[in-house]
Amino acid sequence: MRNRQLWMTGACDWLIIKAPAFQYSADLVADLERRMEMMEKEKGANAARGYKRRMADQTMVLLLLHITIILIIINTIHQSPMSLPSLKEYRRNPYEATSPSRPELSQAGRTVVVTGGNSGIGYAIARNFVKASAKRVIILGRRPDVVKSAADRLVQEGKEDGSPSLVEGRVCDVGSLEATEALWSGLEKEGIFVDVLVLSAASHGKVSPILKSDLGSVWGDFEANVRSLLDFTQRFYNQKGKGATERKFLVNISTIAAYMWGSMAPERPTYGLTKNAGTTLIQQIAKDTDVNDMQIVSFHPGGVLTDMARAAGASEEMGIPFDDENLPGQMAVWAASREAEYLHGRFVWANWDVDEVKKVLGKQIAEEPNFLKVGMEGLSESMPNPMIPPEMLEKIMKFQQDLQAKLEAQK
Repeated sequence: MRNRQLWMTGACDWLIIKAPAFQYSADLVADLERRMEMMEKEKGANAARGYKRRMADQTMVLLLLHITIILIIINTIHQSPMSLPSLKEYRRNPYEATSPSRPELSQAGRTVVVTGGNSGIGYAIARNFVKASAKRVIILGRRPDVVKSAADRLVQEGKEDGSPSLVEGRVCDVGSLEATEALWSGLEKEGIFVDVLVLSAASHGKVSPILKSDLGSVWGDFEANVRSLLDFTQRFYNQKGKGATERKFLVNISTIAAYMWGSMAPERPTYGLTKNAGTTLIQQIAKDTDVNDMQIVSFHPGGVLTDMARAAGASEEMGIPFDDENLPGQMAVWAASREAEYLHGRFVWANWDVDEVKKVLGKQIAEEPNFLKVGMEGLSESMPNPMIPPEMLEKIMKFQQDLQAKLEAQK
């Protein structure tokens, strides 16, 4: 049972990539029928039947290829260490430790901004901040009608829950510097200080090898998935004024595609590439930022049946055990609390039980600075290059320490 749960965790990323394969095969069959009718009129029934046999064979080969690819992916995920072996609990539904109703996780008095908050996981995150009684929840999206509809629904849900939250929907293309400048300058003029920033918006990229894609589309994914993170984080960190608390909270919604290159979104190489770069960016910012100034946590949201996944052809009828959207929704609220401060700069999964993570992995997290961080498999600072003589490495490290001390003294 546990293994079946594990291989499905990447369902959200996987479905966006793979579900269209089935639709493509169905389209081929429909096209075959249309061509059959045309050929029968032009060349007769015998010619049409021969054409049908040849095309049916090709279509079957293509369909079998799609199924084979999917089975390989499932097998790869099934055999890979999708969760840390030391962790036993695997969550797929909301649970008490991350519940927004817990007093310890209250967001009262805080203003929360959620990029991509008008749909899917972003909407579920916004919903849970409303449940946690945030003073103001601002959701961002590109399409005015969708943003307004989502904000209206959140307002209604908040009333039903008795939440005091003020909900706003604002139109903003996170990949546009002009749009983000207008957003943040507008917030400043209105006297709104953002206490919690959730980075949830993302571009999934094209189904194409990088060198066969045009430069503009590839770089556009970097602007959406990397530059926007830096842009928002800098503006968030450098706000003028004072918030509800001394500490700001940054929550980055990442993905396992950021490090599972071969099995998650292999046909959309810019997605994994840019999510990896974006997560590494946030990780590096956390390294240089005191947790008391800005707490930073990244996490994989799990496999959720979002509207995007449905548009790609996914549905409950597929028999896939999807994760509840409120699992990552609640996780974001917990990540914006002091209970999560020991994960500053780390990458975790929404599926991991937060109490178990602290109990089982807390010591390792405290002692190993690169644990649960994006890096290079087989190489890390704890396992330096054996070709570098130890005495030389010691001198290099001493130089770096002295330089850092000088820089600190100049502040």
